[in-house]
Amino acid sequence: MRPISSMLALCAALALPASALAQGIPVRSGIAPPSTPARGITVTGSATTNIPATKVQIMLMFSTRNGALTLNAMALQPVIDALVASGVPRDAVQLPLSLGSPANVNNVTITGTVEHPTAAMVRDGIQRVGAAIATLNNTVLSSANVRAIAENCSAGQDAAHARAIADARAKATSIAAQLGVKLGPVIAVNAFDPPLQNGACVWQYYVGANMPNAPTGAQEFVSVPVLSNVQITFGIK
Repeated sequence: MRPISSMLALCAALALPASALAQGIPVRSGIAPPSTPARGITVTGSATTNIPATKVQIMLMFSTRNGALTLNAMALQPVIDALVASGVPRDAVQLPLSLGSPANVNNVTITGTVEHPTAAMVRDGIQRVGAAIATLNNTVLSSANVRAIAENCSAGQDAAHARAIADARAKATSIAAQLGVKLGPVIAVNAFDPPLQNGACVWQYYVGANMPNAPTGAQEFVSVPVLSNVQITFGIK
């Protein structure tokens, strides 16, 4: 009768594949080793490119004091005349349907659109419209904003991309130099850009004290900031 140790050895040998027995190497469970993470430097880059607006839309929101129903087309005619005198075509001044009814209302939004605006036009318009609003009785300008629009914005977006990528590469180069390594190829890229609106870049300015995106001058009203933000991982060697 064979010793128990000999029988165990025989069983273990029978459980091994023939190739392993022939080569005299042990067989291990088929668990893949963990992948080695890519060696690299991850940085972010950002840039803003300002391009001329091809059109601007002015939105003026009026309301009455104490909710009085006193607003109608006649009451707001001075503002409409001021917009037209500033360069807004009369057919580009949009009035709400409520101004076409016999009844008065207590709040109204007037929109005017200007093609190929200039800073001088904006400065003149602010003065004219402001003077007209000052003549209104029992009516206040509750808010105002300007939407600057740059149509066919792809070239401006490409320029912003190039500057954001250059910004990221400069940061990665500086970090690599401090670590004593060299930059390799790009491993991964993520881009974060505001979506285009029918191929156009749009930026909204709010008019008034303590308002977000409040412009500092008339030129800003006719400029569209095009933003680009990227995250890039560069290999190192």
